[in-house]
Amino acid sequence: MRRHFLNTVLVAWLTVTLSTPASAVAPRVYEGRTSQGSRILFELRKRDDGEFRLRSMRVRGLVLTCELDASMQRWAVELAWAGAGMRMDGRRLDLDLVDPFSALSVEGRFGALRAGGGLHFTVPQLTEDGRPQLCTTDAQSWIARRTVPAPRPGTASGSMATGAVIRREAGRITITLIRSH
Repeated sequence: MRRHFLNTVLVAWLTVTLSTPASAVAPRVYEGRTSQGSRILFELRKRDDGEFRLRSMRVRGLVLTCELDASMQRWAVELAWAGAGMRMDGRRLDLDLVDPFSALSVEGRFGALRAGGGLHFTVPQLTEDGRPQLCTTDAQSWIARRTVPAPRPGTASGSMATGAVIRREAGRITITLIRSH
């Protein structure tokens, strides 16, 4: 019974998704590494008016070093924007997020095939004896290449393929639909 329900939900979701207007565009996914070796991923959308929007960003394996006790921590940062996403300045990203628990700064430029920039991540923490300290990645660079849709060799703009990418990670299934326009 549960399997039948899940299949019905999946079919209904695919039907609604595939019947979206032709103006819907495929995500542009850039994957790469930071100078520290951490994995980084950006998902962008290019709107019909040519404007780029950041839909999500993920960095895994960031190593932060604390200033007073020299301890090291591993962090992952995942951000997603609802709706149309965060507006970018052309193909340029300039993101500064600061709250009492963390500070993240990411800048970069996204080309048709490659992207690159810098990032810095900091969190406050107490030492074992209760003194406040900052733990940080220090400034690091990142480079990435466009993986979805896969650019056609010899073209600057890449091609929009029609199909679906199905991934299974940590018990979660992600279906990314790619549609030509």
